[in-house]
Amino acid sequence: MTTNSVVSERALREVYLRAFEIAMAKGKPLSVMSSYNQVNGEWVNSNQHICDLLRKDLGYDGVVVSDFAAIHHNKAEGHNCGMMDIELAPVAIHSQELFEAVKAGRVKEETIDAGLERVFDLVEQLYATTPVEADMEELHEQARIAAEKCIVLLKNDGILPLEKTQTNLLLVGKLAEDPSYMGGGSGHMNGYRIDTYLDAVKEIVPDVNYVPGYQLIHDFPPAEPAVPELIKEAVEASKAADKVVVFAGLGYCYESEGYDRADIQLPQGQKELLDELVKVTDKIVLVLSCGSVLDISRWEDKVSAVVYNSLGGEAVAPATVNILFGNAEPGGRLAETWPVCEEHTPAYLNFCRGCKDMPDVMYGEGIYVGYRWYEKRKLPVLYPFGHGLSYTSFEIGKPLLSKRNITPEETVEIRIPVKNTGTRAGSQVIQLYVAYPDSITDHPVKELKAFSKVSLEAGESREAVLALDRKAFEFFSVSQDKWIVEDGGYELCIGTSCADILYRELLMVTGGDRPFIYTEMTPLAWFIASEKYHEILKADLPPQVENMMNQETFEWCCLCVPLPYYKVTEPFLGTPMMTKEQADYVLKKMNE
Repeated sequence: MTTNSVVSERALREVYLRAFEIAMAKGKPLSVMSSYNQVNGEWVNSNQHICDLLRKDLGYDGVVVSDFAAIHHNKAEGHNCGMMDIELAPVAIHSQELFEAVKAGRVKEETIDAGLERVFDLVEQLYATTPVEADMEELHEQARIAAEKCIVLLKNDGILPLEKTQTNLLLVGKLAEDPSYMGGGSGHMNGYRIDTYLDAVKEIVPDVNYVPGYQLIHDFPPAEPAVPELIKEAVEASKAADKVVVFAGLGYCYESEGYDRADIQLPQGQKELLDELVKVTDKIVLVLSCGSVLDISRWEDKVSAVVYNSLGGEAVAPATVNILFGNAEPGGRLAETWPVCEEHTPAYLNFCRGCKDMPDVMYGEGIYVGYRWYEKRKLPVLYPFGHGLSYTSFEIGKPLLSKRNITPEETVEIRIPVKNTGTRAGSQVIQLYVAYPDSITDHPVKELKAFSKVSLEAGESREAVLALDRKAFEFFSVSQDKWIVEDGGYELCIGTSCADILYRELLMVTGGDRPFIYTEMTPLAWFIASEKYHEILKADLPPQVENMMNQETFEWCCLCVPLPYYKVTEPFLGTPMMTKEQADYVLKKMNE
């Protein structure tokens, strides 16, 4: 409610808006909720630029509803800019302010009518649907299947899958009986049935042993100090166990709306528990439940397997147990990089901790979000973006491109043969990243542009088919205020994560856009280096201008001193080389 998100236009377009663009195109949402914060100094609810991005660039014509009590003193402005149809707040306050604004002429009745029409259209569409009685058991089963497809096997030294006849198995962790399956605040819902890991394991191994190991305190601010008695009990039980499954992660109050996690650490009680457990056994399967990354670097090489099930919904427990015992295949791949340490993360120096005044939240990493940051800075990571292991093996053949030369308006199709060379069914995610080695503009090392999950029975083969169109090659030019595609060679990087690239194929793009425009502040040396510039001088300006511009002393000076172009209109060498009119003419011709 009180922060200002400061983000570059290029990052806003290339990183943050893309997700909404995909959702708008594929999901056709009926309503959108606007956020609390300011973006670059203006409240989102009355931010004309954000509204134009939504209504014009994304083509959204549905209802916009504010988040709860998100409108401050800008109700009239919100209606005028098109970013407010409904305010989620006490009705009387809004109605009275809006009535006064219309009466004073600050809001036109036509503006109110347009918002009302959008609301009436929404109501008609909602009432046109036929209610269906929900089969809750079937939906619960669907939740389990979805969770299995999302669970990521981060590490496996052969301990998984567990044997269904497993004896002397120990479960450790309070989360085993009190699972973390969703976020807090408005991120919380009442599940139809919340299964537990302990109950799900007992259906397979009835005599499994269990100790809590740590406490869970569902309170704010979240704090879970170590309990020495619980740790001691877990250590003694682990000494006698053949295999230990540790359920760790973050309880209900750690991840919620309204506040941020203070760090990427496990609670203190769990850290001290793991420190002691790895001293007595390495036959540990670490199961992590959390909405985002955790720093597990100090135990990662001391455990035999790591499973990440995120916040997997009401059926995450049986889904995870199915993965552990091999009844299902871990189908997920990481959607974010797991860092070696918190200090390596892109937002580390920009993350606001405990500010008392209204802070500017600086998106200082710009377009270098996630894996783009780690690759550009050549930082080591614990698990790379796109990473995920399987219980089977795959052979990925050489990609076949439908074309090797395209224009920005053409599409190239890439076919990649995939074979399951293992003994059981599984899935592999083929990922295609695009690199821009020839670009004159700064870019990430490479960017994910397409992916395909291929599910195969043992011994089965199939092609993953990926397609790249203009959007795969374009970037947002702030100076030109539009999306452009440069000419040049693009490297298509095909692999199974951003760090595991198996093939690199060259694709030539021709007939692209001008990558930049000349302005009065463009270095004069760039003009001098352009043949077009000298052609314009020779064809359209008096000979003395061309002679002055071609003086060896002047060219040398421009190369050594980054003079901006407008200096040609100043008496740099005694007299101006061009008049303002001549300079403007040349600038216009250069940009044609």
